[in-house]
Amino acid sequence: MGRSENWVWDFLTLGTANENDAFTNNPHLTLGILPDTIDAMVTVPNAVNRAMRSRLIDLGESGFRQLTSQIVANLKPLLNEHPGATPRFRGVQRRHPSQRSTPFIDALIEFDLRTAVDSDDAPKSQPRWLAAGYNSFVNKEGSNYQIQMGVLFPYEYCPELSEPGAIEMIAKAWLYCKPLVDLAR
Repeated sequence: MGRSENWVWDFLTLGTANENDAFTNNPHLTLGILPDTIDAMVTVPNAVNRAMRSRLIDLGESGFRQLTSQIVANLKPLLNEHPGATPRFRGVQRRHPSQRSTPFIDALIEFDLRTAVDSDDAPKSQPRWLAAGYNSFVNKEGSNYQIQMGVLFPYEYCPELSEPGAIEMIAKAWLYCKPLVDLAR
């Protein structure tokens, strides 16, 4: 993140990471604190290790859709308890002019995960978005492209963020994305 940004983020490494690995070689839990929302995402970075990348590719588009369906089903209790929260997919292609500079965003695909799978409470269905996000990762051809799945908690619709138990909401969002994390094992 560049120094002029108006948000902060950090990450938690997972037990699957080797202590000598760069955090960008393994999936990790990302927390973003933005002016209007909190992001709790599982990030699969551009340079993720070969084993996880191979597992993602081996799933195929159909298997990735099933994985996404499981995450959406897992998230349902959290979303019922916090109706202002939104399950999200985000795919981002970046270019970094220098290590500490603000990156250029070359491409961004972001959508409500429920639109990509059969879900009773889905907004309008559009499974092609998931196909585009997944296939862009599988066929990234040298681009710096990462994917994330998780939950957005907008301050306006999630007033419980100001309560002491807010960290539990964030932790549950990460835990319910376990099917994606399991690909790292």
